[in-house]
Amino acid sequence: MKLKLTYAAVTAAFLLLSNGHVSAEENYGFSTESWYGLGGASLIYPDADLDASDDSPGLHLRLGKELTENIDIQVGLSYHKADEDHSSFDGGDYKQFNLTADALYVFSRDKFRPFVLAGLGASNNRISYNIAPGYLPGGKVSGSDTSLAGNIGAGFQYLFNDQFGVQADFRRIISRADAKTSELGVDGTIANNQLNIGLLYRFGGKPAIIPEPKMEPVAQAPQIVERVVEVEKIVQAEPQKIETHTFFAATLFELNEHTLSDEGKNILRTQITQKLIDNKSLGNVTIEGHTDRLGNDAINEQLSLRRAYAVRDFLINQGVDGNRLNAIGKSSTEPVVFCDGPRSERIISCLQPNRRVVVQIETQTKL
Repeated sequence: MKLKLTYAAVTAAFLLLSNGHVSAEENYGFSTESWYGLGGASLIYPDADLDASDDSPGLHLRLGKELTENIDIQVGLSYHKADEDHSSFDGGDYKQFNLTADALYVFSRDKFRPFVLAGLGASNNRISYNIAPGYLPGGKVSGSDTSLAGNIGAGFQYLFNDQFGVQADFRRIISRADAKTSELGVDGTIANNQLNIGLLYRFGGKPAIIPEPKMEPVAQAPQIVERVVEVEKIVQAEPQKIETHTFFAATLFELNEHTLSDEGKNILRTQITQKLIDNKSLGNVTIEGHTDRLGNDAINEQLSLRRAYAVRDFLINQGVDGNRLNAIGKSSTEPVVFCDGPRSERIISCLQPNRRVVVQIETQTKL
């Protein structure tokens, strides 16, 4: 009865969180291909042939890796101990140690991540029961058997942020045990059920990139904005002139990447590279990467710097002197537009001008 109620509770929670996830349909900007550590508590429901108590506590510890958009692997250990639960015994316990490697099929990479799993490993089942007075033969029933084990199950992960979350799963572990007497008929395959819940810590992943909206084609190319700004004369000296080129990120980079696209390379080659090579009198060049306010601040800072360095490295490969180039990541600290409201397609589109790379060229050196 307890097992049926547990199944029902896990299923209800799973469906409730699934419905909440489907209605949200948001991209929460989590890193990808992360490693993660997982540890927590468990409840075991032993096979009926073991005559051991249900709802017995245990521990588990696992290491996981996000391999693809839908596949994870986890390798881990678990330990459970259950007291004997039969009138023919007077004390003793059943213990199970598991070492398993599991493959998970993950249905979503948003904050709620339902999955199914299957895996193989090894189990050690130890039985040590004291025979109650009045039962023959007296003494103790004991046995220890290490065997191949397989398990299947389902569960979910829920991420609070890009580093921390929880994982809960319900799995069935099939292995072998050996302790056959007139009181205990265990001599072969057993199937235990486990309910696990633990804290999850993610690390070592690729930074999340906020998708760039697709730009509608127009007769002219409004994505490239060129302007010349004269710095105000603050001392009696020849003013320094800065030629500024602003490029929308969507024109330079592939979707969700900090690698230059073929179109981006062509734009830089014609607009920047040729100018710097043909005119040696031009001064130093500052390359600024900018993001919008959406997403994690640390990830935005890293993304803006990577995009600035991608432009710098391309110019160097084209023959521009690297000593003249300085790459800076400014994250979302210098927006050119302000769009209030939570994340949505409208807000992402509105903030598009903030996702940019700015190239500033000194056209005249101060005296």
